[in-house]
Amino acid sequence: MKKILIITNLFPDKYSPHSEVFVQQQANELAKSYDVKVIATRFKHKLAVEQDNRATYKVTYIYLPVIKYVFLSLMFSYRMYAIPVIKRIITEWNPDFIHVHDYRHVPELLLLNDCLINYSIPRYLTLHNIRTHPVMVKSILFKWFYRLCISKSYSGWTHIFTVNDRIKDIIAKDAGVTAISNIGNAIGPIPQIPIGILDSYKQKLSNNSYKIISVGNLKLEKGYSLLIKAVSMLIKKKYDIQVFIIGKGVEKEKLLSEISSMGLAGNIFLTGDLSNEIVRNLYTLFDAFVLASYSETFGVVYIEAMYAGLPVIGVKGQGVDGIVKHGINGLLVNPIDIEDLAEKIEYLINNKESVKEMATKGQALIKSEYQLEQLVNKYRYIYEQ
Repeated sequence: MKKILIITNLFPDKYSPHSEVFVQQQANELAKSYDVKVIATRFKHKLAVEQDNRATYKVTYIYLPVIKYVFLSLMFSYRMYAIPVIKRIITEWNPDFIHVHDYRHVPELLLLNDCLINYSIPRYLTLHNIRTHPVMVKSILFKWFYRLCISKSYSGWTHIFTVNDRIKDIIAKDAGVTAISNIGNAIGPIPQIPIGILDSYKQKLSNNSYKIISVGNLKLEKGYSLLIKAVSMLIKKKYDIQVFIIGKGVEKEKLLSEISSMGLAGNIFLTGDLSNEIVRNLYTLFDAFVLASYSETFGVVYIEAMYAGLPVIGVKGQGVDGIVKHGINGLLVNPIDIEDLAEKIEYLINNKESVKEMATKGQALIKSEYQLEQLVNKYRYIYEQ
């Protein structure tokens, strides 16, 4: 059996067991056909290297010390602490393929690429975001530094995968002759959970309300404040709406304050962080999925909701735009536009037949084109070439 070493900074760990599960799900699927090992780097102020020996593959966690707010301190800590562990595992295990997931372009990818280029092993890179690409960086100083390093970060890969065409187009020039494919993202079936595990959530939901679910980290760019304000506008128009917002993050206290000040404590609930298994089953209790994120490279949660048969609202120009075709299998709103968001939610409430048809088309699309087995088969095809 051929061996694949996955190196990623997107992998659940003991501190965040429910976040960034999609790379883990891909590793699980790959482990059906390959011998898999994972190296996962995480940021902590204390250095540690820990092993998690799973039933099907081993995960080595490298916890890197980093100075808070000084991202480039990783130029030192990644080189000093992560690179030696990666070299040791490659030398001892001798993988047939190396697949790197995500990695901010600077500094980790620059250092990692400089390390991996010394091995005669096919190596692949999947980019899930481009937040530190020069076109996305506002600081003139960092923009200059990233521009200097970006082509070195992309050079020499056997193949680069992206999750949407926008990322592919942006990196094409810097990648040079390296082949690039837009491979998208994917999900598996809804996992089974113990009977009764959703009871506490069901008790909060009213039979008569229009029930909205939203999932993601509680960050400004996820647009939760916009959603709260839009729902407040509709409740003032006498609509009975309940919203579950699932996730954790720095915006929690601010969002709770907004909910309280608008008198929406009985309408909008912050559930905290929940496992993907619970979230996938929760979708079926709701009438719609709404995430007004204006910084989204793909948005796996949208396709999870569509798979569950929910109508979805996303934002124009983001990663979900193209998967969601406005008015056909979902709705798209203008970024940071509360009135437009409220209008689209109101449309969902008042047009049940056409909305049901959109949801059905969305579900059919995800089941036919965005399944985990299909995605991994695309990887396998490229690997085996």
